[in-house]
Amino acid sequence: MPDKDFSEVLSMNVGKLVTLKLVSGETIEGKLDEVGRDYCYIVRGNRIEIFNLSCVSRCVITEEKTTPKEDTS
Repeated sequence: MPDKDFSEVLSMNVGKLVTLKLVSGETIEGKLDEVGRDYCYIVRGNRIEIFNLSCVSRCVITEEKTTPKEDTS
């Protein structure tokens, strides 16, 4: 996706589970809550952590499993 930057791709996935690999080597897992031009909010338990996107070297987005709803009509 050369026409989209990192923050745009992340913003399309708000609400999904993500694993961030930071340039420091640390791995962060949580729910992507909000994305700005150069930051993102990750919900981890009862905390919200803010990460500068320049510190993120890789992001893996996990599709949440949804159960199909029965058609009652």
